[in-house]
Amino acid sequence: MCGGLVSSIAMCDSNDVAASTYLPNALSGHASARVFLYDTTPGGIGLAETIFDNIEELWRRALKAIETCQCAQGCPSCIQAGRRGREAGFKKSDAKTVLDGLLGTWLHY
Repeated sequence: MCGGLVSSIAMCDSNDVAASTYLPNALSGHASARVFLYDTTPGGIGLAETIFDNIEELWRRALKAIETCQCAQGCPSCIQAGRRGREAGFKKSDAKTVLDGLLGTWLHY
């Protein structure tokens, strides 16, 4: 979901960074939601550090993309569902929940 927005934060091609998202799941043993963003160049070229330094802005842009998209469940435009096998089974509501948690916005409801 955030992988496609990284290029606007780190001034790179969207293929220079990969992303993995895990939701809590009793079967897999994941107790909390996790998002991994990493540099795809062996040894890295500093993109992960740039992303880390601007992570809150990335989360905000991702949340805005989700909230302003007119789709119901999630699409390639907002959560990149189905794009190159990404986020299979991942819903728009799941992405919003993860981003609200990362930003702490759920504390203000």
